[in-house]
Amino acid sequence: MNTAWHLFEEATELLASGQRGAALERFKRAYELSSDPRLLYEVGELQRSQGQHAQAADAYTAFLRSEHVPVGRVTAARRALAAVSIHTAELQLETNVQGATVAPDRGVVRGYGYVVELLLDAGERQISLSKPGYETRTLTLALAPGESRRMRVDLEKADRGSSEHGGARVRLAELAGARPRATAP
Repeated sequence: MNTAWHLFEEATELLASGQRGAALERFKRAYELSSDPRLLYEVGELQRSQGQHAQAADAYTAFLRSEHVPVGRVTAARRALAAVSIHTAELQLETNVQGATVAPDRGVVRGYGYVVELLLDAGERQISLSKPGYETRTLTLALAPGESRRMRVDLEKADRGSSEHGGARVRLAELAGARPRATAP
């Protein structure tokens, strides 16, 4: 059985040998097992180094909200959060279907229900919405750094005998125009 400490040691060795992707997965798993917030900082650092800005912002935010974080890392985490946040965009996605699965290509999903908040890497993003019994939809959006947008996506029930992506239409409605997101001081 992999203990958190064993995974931490593996991650450190992998990082020393330049295997950042594998090290990241070990740090994440170690955090799942231990809930030690110090691991969130390491996760954020590796995600930032790999250009995963939204995921890094999420890790730094969770680190800063945790109790018993090393004081010396707080300032560094705040600076790192500010650095990655300028490369992200926020999307509030509303749908007509309770509990649809929302899967972005690069980002973090926050929440569950009719309205879901997403923190995404800026740029061209693909987001899939699905739920059994409904047509799956994939959106392609161009999001500017610092942008905050609200959208509605209505999923339609799947017709018997039609393919998952068959002829149903998706209604997209911009609920609020794109606007810059307020930044922290």
